[in-house]
Amino acid sequence: RYPPPGGQPPRKPCLPWALCVAPASQHGAQAGAQGFGVSPGRIELEVKPGTERTTVLVVDYGKEEGGKELPPNIRVVARSEDWGLKANGELITADAGTLPRSAASWMIFSPSEFTVAAGTKQTIRITISVPEGTKPGDYYAALYIEDRNPPPPTKENNPQLNIRYRFYSLIYVMVPQLTRKGELTNLAANVEAGKIIVSPTLKNTGNSRIRGTHSVEIRDEADRVVADFPKKEATVLLGDSEMTLKIPLEHTLPAGKYK
Repeated sequence: RYPPPGGQPPRKPCLPWALCVAPASQHGAQAGAQGFGVSPGRIELEVKPGTERTTVLVVDYGKEEGGKELPPNIRVVARSEDWGLKANGELITADAGTLPRSAASWMIFSPSEFTVAAGTKQTIRITISVPEGTKPGDYYAALYIEDRNPPPPTKENNPQLNIRYRFYSLIYVMVPQLTRKGELTNLAANVEAGKIIVSPTLKNTGNSRIRGTHSVEIRDEADRVVADFPKKEATVLLGDSEMTLKIPLEHTLPAGKYK
């Protein structure tokens, strides 16, 4: 569907009549096909038990995209879901209230359905209320925005491809006191389809997410650096979780021993 927070890959075509899920970065994203997007793509709120905080999400509908005039207005809906990460770093979503550490039931937002005119913006007000007695740590919810304009009529014997984009804003509700304790528990290297794959296993025994970077350096038996890959933002490591990543290296090495 789409990658974990921290990256935004090239957009791929969708299947006919299917939904395209468009990742939103921390600063937001814009849909090429629909001309609308949301900002920010990531919301982090520290909220004490028994209190609430309010923030906003902005839906921006551009006037045109690629020189092509867009509809004068679009109908938009906003809905909540849960989200989490698999052990390989893959992002998953699910119905609200079904995943561990869900904050979806703490969230109210308005408006949930509206029409936005081309060249304008619409603000969605989000309020998070954390119940009394909530244990410290991170909790998660997602708000997605989707256009609901009907597709244009299909001409007889002329099938058409309709692509609908859905933008997510991922929400972290941080209940103090927060702890972060990360460690590298394993490191492996393999060759898959002719490419070197470095696989670190990371563990966070704290209750809040860790945002790190990773880099790879390969040295030969004489301790000379033969490959050096600079720092890159790593997939977020959620609290109380373990993750094994696969980092492909675009590099070939002659026969020998390396570290």
